[in-house]
Amino acid sequence: MVRLLRSLFTAALALSTLANAAVVPIAGLDKRDVTPVADPVVVDSAGANMRVTLRDGVLIAGYSSVENGRAYIRSAQSTNNGKSWTRLGVVADRVASETDLSNAFPLNVNGRLLMAFRNHDKDASGKLTYYRLTVCESTDGGVSWNFLSQLDERAAVTPKNGLWEPFLRIAKDGSIQAYYSAENNDGDQDNIMRKSTNGGKDWSSIILVTGSAVTARDGMTGVAEIGNNQLMVVFESPLTGHMGIYAMVSTNDGMTWGSRRQIYAATSGNEAGAPQIIYVGSTIVVNFMSNEAKPELPDVDGGQQKIIISTNNGESWSAAQVLSGLGSHWPGLHTIDSSRFLSLYSFNGKGLVSQEFTL
Repeated sequence: MVRLLRSLFTAALALSTLANAAVVPIAGLDKRDVTPVADPVVVDSAGANMRVTLRDGVLIAGYSSVENGRAYIRSAQSTNNGKSWTRLGVVADRVASETDLSNAFPLNVNGRLLMAFRNHDKDASGKLTYYRLTVCESTDGGVSWNFLSQLDERAAVTPKNGLWEPFLRIAKDGSIQAYYSAENNDGDQDNIMRKSTNGGKDWSSIILVTGSAVTARDGMTGVAEIGNNQLMVVFESPLTGHMGIYAMVSTNDGMTWGSRRQIYAATSGNEAGAPQIIYVGSTIVVNFMSNEAKPELPDVDGGQQKIIISTNNGESWSAAQVLSGLGSHWPGLHTIDSSRFLSLYSFNGKGLVSQEFTL
Protein backbone atom coordinates (compact mmCIF):
# COMPACT_ATOMS: atom_id res chain seq x y z
CA MET A 1 0.00 0.00 0.00
CA VAL A 2 2.83 2.40 0.86
CA ARG A 3 4.49 1.70 -2.47
CA LEU A 4 1.17 2.21 -4.30
CA LEU A 5 0.55 5.55 -2.60
CA ARG A 6 4.12 6.67 -3.34
CA SER A 7 3.71 5.69 -7.01
CA LEU A 8 0.44 7.59 -7.26
CA PHE A 9 2.01 10.62 -5.59
CA THR A 10 5.04 10.49 -7.90
CA ALA A 11 2.83 10.23 -10.99
CA ALA A 12 0.69 13.16 -9.85
CA LEU A 13 3.77 15.22 -9.07
CA ALA A 14 5.22 14.44 -12.48
CA LEU A 15 2.01 15.53 -14.23
CA SER A 16 1.88 18.70 -12.12
CA THR A 17 5.53 19.47 -12.89
CA LEU A 18 4.95 19.02 -16.62
CA ALA A 19 1.82 21.13 -16.55
CA ASN A 20 3.71 23.98 -14.93
CA ALA A 21 6.84 23.66 -17.06
CA ALA A 22 5.59 25.16 -20.33
CA VAL A 23 6.69 22.15 -22.41
CA VAL A 24 8.30 23.26 -25.66
CA PRO A 25 6.93 21.87 -28.95
CA ILE A 26 9.34 19.18 -30.09
CA ALA A 27 8.78 18.64 -33.80
CA GLY A 28 8.27 20.42 -37.09
CA LEU A 29 9.75 23.79 -36.11
CA ASP A 30 13.00 25.51 -36.98
CA LYS A 31 13.83 22.94 -39.66
CA ARG A 32 17.42 23.01 -40.86
CA ASP A 33 19.52 20.19 -42.27
CA VAL A 34 22.70 19.26 -40.46
CA THR A 35 25.21 17.98 -43.00
CA PRO A 36 28.28 15.78 -42.48
CA VAL A 37 31.46 17.43 -43.78
CA ALA A 38 33.55 14.26 -43.66
CA ASP A 39 33.42 10.57 -42.77
CA PRO A 40 34.05 9.57 -39.15
CA VAL A 41 37.71 9.70 -38.10
CA VAL A 42 38.93 7.00 -35.71
CA VAL A 43 40.39 8.46 -32.52
CA ASP A 44 41.12 5.16 -30.77
CA SER A 45 39.71 1.75 -31.74
CA ALA A 46 39.63 0.80 -28.03
CA GLY A 47 38.24 4.13 -26.79
CA ALA A 48 34.86 5.29 -25.52
CA ASN A 49 33.05 8.22 -23.93
CA MET A 50 35.10 11.18 -25.19
CA ARG A 51 34.92 14.90 -24.38
CA VAL A 52 37.24 17.70 -25.54
CA THR A 53 38.53 21.14 -24.61
CA LEU A 54 40.50 23.71 -26.63
CA ARG A 55 44.02 24.82 -25.62
CA ASP A 56 46.08 27.20 -27.80
CA GLY A 57 44.24 26.07 -30.94
CA VAL A 58 44.72 22.36 -30.14
CA LEU A 59 41.85 20.05 -29.21
CA ILE A 60 42.61 18.06 -26.06
CA ALA A 61 40.46 14.96 -25.55
CA GLY A 62 39.78 12.79 -22.55
CA TYR A 63 38.33 9.30 -22.93
CA SER A 64 38.29 5.81 -21.42
CA SER A 65 39.53 2.46 -22.70
CA VAL A 66 40.07 -1.10 -21.50
CA GLU A 67 43.11 -2.88 -22.89
CA ASN A 68 44.79 -6.12 -21.80
CA GLY A 69 42.98 -6.26 -18.50
CA ARG A 70 43.63 -2.66 -17.52
CA ALA A 71 41.28 0.34 -17.48
CA TYR A 72 42.57 3.73 -18.62
CA ILE A 73 41.64 7.36 -18.76
CA ARG A 74 43.67 8.68 -21.70
CA SER A 75 44.34 12.06 -23.26
CA ALA A 76 44.71 12.72 -26.98
CA GLN A 77 45.11 15.76 -29.19
CA SER A 78 44.12 17.06 -32.60
CA THR A 79 45.89 20.00 -34.25
CA ASN A 80 43.48 20.13 -37.22
CA ASN A 81 39.99 20.39 -35.71
CA GLY A 82 39.44 16.66 -35.47
CA LYS A 83 40.69 15.52 -38.90
CA SER A 84 43.27 13.32 -37.12
CA TRP A 85 44.17 12.43 -33.54
CA THR A 86 47.23 11.24 -31.62
CA ARG A 87 47.51 9.83 -28.11
CA LEU A 88 49.10 12.11 -25.52
CA GLY A 89 49.24 10.52 -22.10
CA VAL A 90 47.65 8.35 -19.43
CA VAL A 91 45.60 10.17 -16.80
CA ALA A 92 44.68 7.08 -14.78
CA ASP A 93 45.53 3.37 -15.06
CA ARG A 94 43.96 0.63 -12.93
CA VAL A 95 43.22 -3.10 -13.01
CA ALA A 96 39.98 -3.30 -14.99
CA SER A 97 38.32 -5.88 -12.73
CA GLU A 98 38.82 -3.62 -9.71
CA THR A 99 37.38 -0.38 -11.06
CA ASP A 100 34.70 1.43 -13.03
CA LEU A 101 36.77 4.12 -14.78
CA SER A 102 35.09 6.41 -17.34
CA ASN A 103 33.27 9.77 -17.91
CA ALA A 104 36.48 11.73 -18.63
CA PHE A 105 35.94 15.47 -19.03
CA PRO A 106 38.87 17.86 -19.79
CA LEU A 107 38.96 21.61 -19.20
CA ASN A 108 41.55 24.23 -20.18
CA VAL A 109 42.13 26.63 -17.27
CA ASN A 110 44.50 29.32 -18.55
CA GLY A 111 46.78 26.76 -20.18
CA ARG A 112 46.63 24.28 -17.31
CA LEU A 113 44.52 21.21 -18.08
CA LEU A 114 42.10 19.53 -15.70
CA MET A 115 40.54 16.12 -16.22
CA ALA A 116 37.56 14.99 -14.14
CA PHE A 117 36.39 11.37 -14.31
CA ARG A 118 34.57 8.67 -12.42
CA ASN A 119 37.00 6.45 -10.54
CA HIS A 120 34.99 3.81 -8.67
CA ASP A 121 36.10 0.66 -6.82
CA LYS A 122 34.67 -2.84 -7.33
CA ASP A 123 35.03 -5.99 -5.26
CA ALA A 124 35.85 -9.45 -6.61
CA SER A 125 32.20 -10.07 -7.52
CA GLY A 126 32.03 -6.87 -9.59
CA LYS A 127 29.91 -4.99 -7.06
CA LEU A 128 30.70 -1.28 -6.68
CA THR A 129 32.05 -0.56 -3.21
CA TYR A 130 33.26 3.05 -3.36
CA TYR A 131 32.32 6.02 -5.55
CA ARG A 132 34.62 8.91 -6.37
CA LEU A 133 34.89 11.66 -8.96
CA THR A 134 38.58 12.43 -9.32
CA VAL A 135 40.24 15.53 -10.78
CA CYS A 136 43.78 15.39 -12.19
CA GLU A 137 45.86 18.19 -13.72
CA SER A 138 48.48 18.56 -16.44
CA THR A 139 50.89 21.47 -16.90
CA ASP A 140 52.58 20.11 -20.05
CA GLY A 141 49.69 20.10 -22.51
CA GLY A 142 48.19 16.77 -21.51
CA VAL A 143 51.23 14.48 -21.66
CA SER A 144 51.68 13.87 -17.92
CA TRP A 145 49.02 14.05 -15.22
CA ASN A 146 48.95 14.36 -11.44
CA PHE A 147 46.21 13.98 -8.85
CA LEU A 148 44.61 17.30 -7.85
CA SER A 149 41.46 16.61 -5.82
CA GLN A 150 38.37 14.51 -5.27
CA LEU A 151 35.35 16.40 -6.53
CA ASP A 152 33.13 14.07 -4.52
CA GLU A 153 33.43 10.62 -2.95
CA ARG A 154 31.54 8.24 -0.69
CA ALA A 155 31.29 4.58 0.20
CA ALA A 156 28.66 2.62 -1.71
CA VAL A 157 25.55 1.74 0.29
CA THR A 158 22.10 0.32 -0.34
CA PRO A 159 19.97 1.95 -1.71
CA LYS A 160 22.16 3.29 -4.53
CA ASN A 161 24.21 6.43 -3.92
CA GLY A 162 26.48 6.59 -6.98
CA LEU A 163 28.27 9.61 -8.47
CA TRP A 164 28.40 9.99 -12.25
CA GLU A 165 29.25 12.04 -15.36
CA PRO A 166 31.24 15.14 -14.33
CA PHE A 167 31.00 18.18 -16.62
CA LEU A 168 33.40 21.11 -16.19
CA ARG A 169 33.13 24.76 -17.26
CA ILE A 170 34.62 28.12 -16.32
CA ALA A 171 32.09 30.55 -14.90
CA LYS A 172 32.02 34.26 -15.66
CA ASP A 173 33.65 35.04 -12.30
CA GLY A 174 36.59 32.78 -13.17
CA SER A 175 35.61 29.95 -10.84
CA ILE A 176 35.36 26.38 -12.08
CA GLN A 177 31.94 24.78 -12.06
CA ALA A 178 31.63 20.98 -11.90
CA TYR A 179 28.22 19.47 -12.72
CA TYR A 180 27.49 15.81 -12.05
CA SER A 181 24.75 13.32 -11.14
CA ALA A 182 24.23 11.90 -7.65
CA GLU A 183 21.94 8.99 -6.79
CA ASN A 184 19.69 9.31 -3.78
CA ASN A 185 18.27 5.78 -4.10
CA ASP A 186 17.40 3.24 -6.80
CA GLY A 187 14.74 5.45 -8.37
CA ASP A 188 15.87 8.99 -7.64
CA GLN A 189 18.91 10.92 -8.87
CA ASP A 190 19.69 14.65 -8.88
CA ASN A 191 21.98 16.78 -11.01
CA ILE A 192 24.16 18.99 -8.83
CA MET A 193 27.01 21.49 -9.10
CA ARG A 194 30.05 22.43 -7.01
CA LYS A 195 32.36 25.42 -7.50
CA SER A 196 36.09 25.83 -7.06
CA THR A 197 37.72 29.24 -6.60
CA ASN A 198 41.28 27.90 -6.36
CA GLY A 199 41.70 26.06 -9.64
CA GLY A 200 40.10 22.78 -8.68
CA LYS A 201 41.97 22.10 -5.42
CA ASP A 202 38.89 22.55 -3.22
CA TRP A 203 35.18 22.42 -3.95
CA SER A 204 32.16 24.22 -2.51
CA SER A 205 29.09 22.71 -0.96
CA ILE A 206 26.44 21.32 -3.30
CA ILE A 207 24.24 23.57 -5.43
CA LEU A 208 21.15 21.69 -6.64
CA VAL A 209 20.52 21.99 -10.37
CA THR A 210 17.68 19.50 -11.00
CA GLY A 211 15.66 17.25 -8.75
CA SER A 212 13.96 19.67 -6.37
CA ALA A 213 10.43 18.36 -5.61
CA VAL A 214 10.86 15.70 -8.33
CA THR A 215 11.42 11.99 -7.79
CA ALA A 216 13.11 10.74 -10.96
CA ARG A 217 16.51 9.67 -12.27
CA ASP A 218 17.70 12.98 -13.71
CA GLY A 219 21.16 12.51 -15.23
CA MET A 220 23.76 13.10 -17.95
CA THR A 221 24.06 16.89 -17.69
CA GLY A 222 25.45 19.10 -20.42
CA VAL A 223 25.76 22.88 -20.07
CA ALA A 224 26.32 25.69 -22.58
CA GLU A 225 26.10 29.47 -22.79
CA ILE A 226 23.32 30.27 -25.27
CA GLY A 227 23.40 34.06 -25.58
CA ASN A 228 21.62 36.84 -23.72
CA ASN A 229 23.73 36.02 -20.63
CA GLN A 230 21.94 32.71 -20.24
CA LEU A 231 23.09 29.16 -19.55
CA MET A 232 21.12 26.12 -20.64
CA VAL A 233 21.46 22.72 -19.01
CA VAL A 234 20.17 19.62 -20.76
CA PHE A 235 19.66 16.26 -19.09
CA GLU A 236 17.76 12.99 -19.35
CA SER A 237 14.85 12.06 -17.10
CA PRO A 238 12.12 9.38 -17.07
CA LEU A 239 9.66 11.82 -15.53
CA THR A 240 6.81 10.82 -17.87
CA GLY A 241 7.50 7.10 -17.54
CA HIS A 242 9.97 6.97 -20.46
CA MET A 243 13.40 8.59 -20.70
CA GLY A 244 13.24 11.98 -22.47
CA ILE A 245 15.36 15.09 -22.95
CA TYR A 246 14.78 18.15 -20.75
CA ALA A 247 16.26 21.64 -20.51
CA MET A 248 16.45 24.42 -17.93
CA VAL A 249 17.81 27.97 -18.15
CA SER A 250 19.87 30.00 -15.70
CA THR A 251 20.15 33.79 -15.86
CA ASN A 252 22.80 34.03 -13.11
CA ASP A 253 25.54 31.79 -14.50
CA GLY A 254 24.35 28.55 -12.97
CA MET A 255 23.62 29.59 -9.41
CA THR A 256 19.85 29.03 -9.78
CA TRP A 257 17.75 27.45 -12.52
CA GLY A 258 14.26 27.93 -13.92
CA SER A 259 11.58 25.31 -14.58
CA ARG A 260 12.34 22.21 -16.61
CA ARG A 261 10.90 21.89 -20.11
CA GLN A 262 10.84 18.72 -22.18
CA ILE A 263 12.53 19.39 -25.52
CA TYR A 264 12.41 15.87 -26.95
CA ALA A 265 10.12 12.92 -26.31
CA ALA A 266 10.77 9.65 -28.11
CA THR A 267 7.99 7.93 -30.01
CA SER A 268 5.51 6.05 -27.89
CA GLY A 269 7.10 3.60 -25.49
CA ASN A 270 10.67 4.37 -26.58
CA GLU A 271 13.56 6.20 -24.94
CA ALA A 272 15.86 9.18 -25.56
CA GLY A 273 18.80 9.99 -23.29
CA ALA A 274 22.43 10.98 -22.73
CA PRO A 275 22.15 14.53 -24.17
CA GLN A 276 24.90 17.08 -24.69
CA ILE A 277 24.63 20.73 -25.77
CA ILE A 278 26.72 23.34 -27.61
CA TYR A 279 26.15 26.79 -29.11
CA VAL A 280 27.12 27.09 -32.78
CA GLY A 281 26.93 30.67 -34.02
CA SER A 282 23.49 31.64 -32.73
CA THR A 283 22.10 28.09 -32.84
CA ILE A 284 21.63 25.73 -29.90
CA VAL A 285 22.60 22.18 -30.84
CA VAL A 286 21.54 19.24 -28.65
CA ASN A 287 22.37 15.63 -29.40
CA PHE A 288 21.29 12.43 -27.67
CA MET A 289 20.85 8.69 -28.18
CA SER A 290 17.55 6.99 -28.93
CA ASN A 291 16.28 3.43 -29.34
CA GLU A 292 13.37 4.55 -31.55
CA ALA A 293 14.76 2.66 -34.57
CA LYS A 294 15.25 -0.51 -32.52
CA PRO A 295 12.87 -0.61 -29.54
CA GLU A 296 14.13 -4.04 -28.49
CA LEU A 297 17.36 -2.43 -27.24
CA PRO A 298 17.39 -2.51 -23.43
CA ASP A 299 18.19 1.21 -23.30
CA VAL A 300 19.46 4.05 -25.50
CA ASP A 301 23.07 2.83 -25.50
CA GLY A 302 23.78 1.46 -28.98
CA GLY A 303 20.83 3.19 -30.57
CA GLN A 304 20.97 6.08 -33.04
CA GLN A 305 22.60 9.42 -32.31
CA LYS A 306 20.08 12.17 -33.05
CA ILE A 307 20.16 15.97 -33.03
CA ILE A 308 17.71 18.81 -32.51
CA ILE A 309 18.42 22.52 -32.90
CA SER A 310 16.93 25.84 -31.87
CA THR A 311 17.56 29.24 -33.44
CA ASN A 312 15.43 31.20 -30.96
CA ASN A 313 17.11 30.45 -27.63
CA GLY A 314 15.12 27.31 -26.97
CA GLU A 315 11.62 28.65 -27.54
CA SER A 316 11.09 26.05 -30.28
CA TRP A 317 13.05 23.07 -31.55
CA SER A 318 13.53 21.30 -34.85
CA ALA A 319 12.44 17.81 -35.68
CA ALA A 320 15.12 15.27 -34.84
CA GLN A 321 17.72 14.31 -37.43
CA VAL A 322 19.91 11.20 -37.30
CA LEU A 323 23.64 11.97 -36.99
CA SER A 324 24.86 8.37 -36.69
CA GLY A 325 23.03 5.09 -36.99
CA LEU A 326 22.40 2.06 -34.82
CA GLY A 327 25.51 1.12 -32.89
CA SER A 328 26.23 4.64 -31.59
CA HIS A 329 27.38 5.11 -27.99
CA TRP A 330 27.61 8.10 -25.61
CA PRO A 331 28.13 11.01 -28.02
CA GLY A 332 29.66 14.36 -27.10
CA LEU A 333 29.81 17.68 -28.97
CA HIS A 334 32.36 20.41 -29.63
CA THR A 335 31.91 23.72 -31.46
CA ILE A 336 34.51 24.45 -34.18
CA ASP A 337 33.22 27.81 -35.43
CA SER A 338 29.96 29.64 -36.17
CA SER A 339 28.67 26.91 -38.49
CA ARG A 340 30.68 23.72 -37.81
CA PHE A 341 30.88 21.28 -34.95
CA LEU A 342 32.26 17.86 -34.04
CA SER A 343 30.28 14.89 -32.85
CA LEU A 344 32.37 12.56 -30.67
CA TYR A 345 31.04 9.03 -30.21
CA SER A 346 31.81 5.33 -30.22
CA PHE A 347 30.48 3.25 -33.09
CA ASN A 348 30.26 -0.51 -33.44
CA GLY A 349 33.13 -1.87 -35.53
CA LYS A 350 35.13 1.39 -35.46
CA GLY A 351 35.70 2.36 -31.84
CA LEU A 352 35.92 5.97 -30.73
CA VAL A 353 35.42 8.44 -33.61
CA SER A 354 34.98 12.14 -34.29
CA GLN A 355 32.96 13.50 -37.18
CA GLU A 356 32.57 17.06 -38.48
CA PHE A 357 29.15 18.49 -39.35
CA THR A 358 27.90 21.86 -40.62
CA LEU A 359 24.64 23.69 -40.00
